[in-house]
Amino acid sequence: MNDSLALHAKRKQLSAAVEVFETLLAQNRANSHTYAIMINACVQCSNVAKAESVFEEMKRSKMASVQALTSMCRGLASSADTIDRAAFVLYAARELKPSVELNVRSFNTYLRGCLMHGRVNAAVDAFRSMKKTWGVSPDGSSSQYVISLLSNALRIREARVVSQQHGAPEAVNLVSICKGAALSCNFAEFDRMSKLAGKCIVKEKEAATKTSGMQVREHGAGKTQDAKGGKRAWKCTDSQRARAANLFAAHRLTELESELASMRSWRGRVGSVEEARRAVVSALARVLVFSRCGENKDREEVMKSLRATLAESFGLAHFCKEHNEEVGVVHTHNRALDENSSKINFSSFLFRQSCKAVKLEICSGEGEWAAYQASADAPGVLWATLELRQNRVHQTFSRMVFGDVDNLVAIGGDARHVLAQRIPLNSVDRIFINHPEPPQQTSSSQHSSEAAHLLDVPFFESMASVLATGGTIAITSDNRWYSEMLVHIAAQVASRAGLECVHLADLPVRCEHRGIKLYVGVPGEACGAPAKGGSSYFDRLFKSGLAKNASCVERYMICLSKSGTC
Repeated sequence: MNDSLALHAKRKQLSAAVEVFETLLAQNRANSHTYAIMINACVQCSNVAKAESVFEEMKRSKMASVQALTSMCRGLASSADTIDRAAFVLYAARELKPSVELNVRSFNTYLRGCLMHGRVNAAVDAFRSMKKTWGVSPDGSSSQYVISLLSNALRIREARVVSQQHGAPEAVNLVSICKGAALSCNFAEFDRMSKLAGKCIVKEKEAATKTSGMQVREHGAGKTQDAKGGKRAWKCTDSQRARAANLFAAHRLTELESELASMRSWRGRVGSVEEARRAVVSALARVLVFSRCGENKDREEVMKSLRATLAESFGLAHFCKEHNEEVGVVHTHNRALDENSSKINFSSFLFRQSCKAVKLEICSGEGEWAAYQASADAPGVLWATLELRQNRVHQTFSRMVFGDVDNLVAIGGDARHVLAQRIPLNSVDRIFINHPEPPQQTSSSQHSSEAAHLLDVPFFESMASVLATGGTIAITSDNRWYSEMLVHIAAQVASRAGLECVHLADLPVRCEHRGIKLYVGVPGEACGAPAKGGSSYFDRLFKSGLAKNASCVERYMICLSKSGTC
């Protein structure tokens, strides 16, 4: 029955998985694999509380395994509120029955969580303990996570040491160190590392092209046959998988090349270290990460939390030590939160001009699309991004610096909490959500899923509450199944939230449910996006055809407006 349990976990059918699990418990047939699969099923469906319950039952039954522990760590590390518990689970592995020895996958799961939530010091501690305490050798991913965190925190010397001590230099790590050097305004170090990074990118691209070409020739010569039979028969051949991996690597290298070019361009534009320092301070002052604030409404405590995050994760502490510059950041932050409600005062970020409109992109990724739109928008229009993953918030911050985007605010935190606790009612004129993460890629259930996802009924209501009357919400996806599911969710909440479908005569309609239409197209001026085009890492990935369940051509969009009557 473990096979049946694993199938339900893969399909994110949590209720069916629970039923099978409870049957196995009742029949006294559960083993360590049963618990590991069930914990994974709970984590896959974002039900971490249920996963912890199963984990405790596993401990009482003395059926611990490294697979179960790693899945539990993944679930806990997915949230800033529970990542400290992930560390506790990780380091208590030898106290379980039977005793569990951690592996590199266990550590990398935790390090990914640290990267996601900007926990630099915790990641460094874990990385150091891998070999020393657990006898586990870090791999390329381990080093990459830690180098990225250290570089984001402007701890360049430490990042360089990790890079030198753990294998040959990789382009992704060298570009991270370059970014840290540029944001530190250490141009001598940037120039040196930039040359190394450029050479490494060229070398790795040549290697990927050569490998891909060899695989194409082998496939054409008939050295690889289509699989016939066996549980993997439905998948592509080994050479096709390898070729896809190389295409992805080439795509990623192209992205790194573009990122390095943007840094070099900025380096060429700034006239002095003083000018660069002012640009970094200006951008840092427009970063608000609420991940560690919880539900705290005390303004001073929230401010302390915001600055502590900037100090550890964005290098504010290091920057101030090098440049003696904290006043500008503190002064702007002091005006950023309302004195009474501790909610964001958007107008404080536009210096010497009135705020005509506020436009917010939720699930903004690395902020590329929002930065492009902000640069093209009219004076007095403020853009803001809202992203859960702190490493992506840092990328947005970097984009603000290197792209000279001064009308953009980068907000970090869980969108549910931020909308409910940090954004004033009726304060946002346009909301955009581009390529939200589906609960699953496909489903046999047409318009529902047991897996958790952000855009449920309560979240639509939260968006409506912060949206100004006459404002719009535009949601764009490349996943047709998920888009149709969102049409049905929007239809449930529209009337009571005062939302109605925007009529877009120039776009074809893919489907309609209770007056809510699913258009084929992307946000334009009618939705508040001033610039045509604009892209992102994921959008380019989808266009490349490397994303399995995404359309390479079509984009699906829902556009709603707030009527003011509920």
